[in-house]
Amino acid sequence: MPMIRFSTAYTYTAKEKQQISKIVQVCMETYFDTSKNDCFHIFEQLCHEQIIVDPNYWVEAPRTEKFLLLYITSGKPRTADQKLKLMQNVSSQLQHTFNIPDQDIMFVIVSNTAEDWCFGHAKRADLYIQQNL
Repeated sequence: MPMIRFSTAYTYTAKEKQQISKIVQVCMETYFDTSKNDCFHIFEQLCHEQIIVDPNYWVEAPRTEKFLLLYITSGKPRTADQKLKLMQNVSSQLQHTFNIPDQDIMFVIVSNTAEDWCFGHAKRADLYIQQNL
């Protein structure tokens, strides 16, 4: 049940956003134990003034205007290895495909449970799962 919010001040075209989404989704399915088609991606295009990030914090080279935050609400917990493989593969592919510097790709991964989700019809996901087993 992951949901990903992509936040950036950089202007990506609609086609580029679709490609970024596809890269991330394939990596989620391959490395993060995400079901096929479990895709909930939200792109936030913010003004430069709305993103205040230290350009040098924990990076080897300063961040650029291509800074991209992937805030992932993951549903079930994932292992440290799954998180690392996801981060490495997404970063590598975004760097290769879009020339986004490695230091510009930031991840925040948080976990929650099925009772914290509702996909519609005011039904908590945990109750929906129980009813449809």
